[in-house]
Amino acid sequence: MPLRDVASRWMRSICAALAIGVAESQAARADCVATGPFTVTCTGTTVNYQPGTITGITINILSSASVVGGPGGTEAIFTTSSTGSTVNNFGTINGPVSFGGAFNTFTNAGLMEITDPAAPLLGHSITGDFFQTSSGTLSLRFDASSFFDQLFIFAGNATLAGRLIL
Repeated sequence: MPLRDVASRWMRSICAALAIGVAESQAARADCVATGPFTVTCTGTTVNYQPGTITGITINILSSASVVGGPGGTEAIFTTSSTGSTVNNFGTINGPVSFGGAFNTFTNAGLMEITDPAAPLLGHSITGDFFQTSSGTLSLRFDASSFFDQLFIFAGNATLAGRLIL
């Protein structure tokens, strides 16, 4: 077989393997999908969910779902501008949350934590109201230098029930 044919087959194999890898990573990111005109439901594992600018949207993270940040402390959930939107977490959020905008509601009835050792000790930033139910757990890290994760609530109130793990 001529060298050109061998090289061509090799390149097709590499391209096919890369295409499968891209399809798998896109499928992992696609576990948060629209389930109605104003509702997004997360059912599996989603990495670095960034819905962009949203208005009046409800995001439900089901008990079987995990929304995780990317390597190096990338946010698990990130919106730059959200108005009148809601996040209901019944599953696991593992990574910083940045839920910006106005008049938002974030309810934690699951687990919120940051376990990536490369994530800086900053924590979560939520614009609007934060409610943690009796079934919710908020886990915050701290280090020997007295640096720690925080829950920043802007233009809203925080109500904490359930567990706080330090």
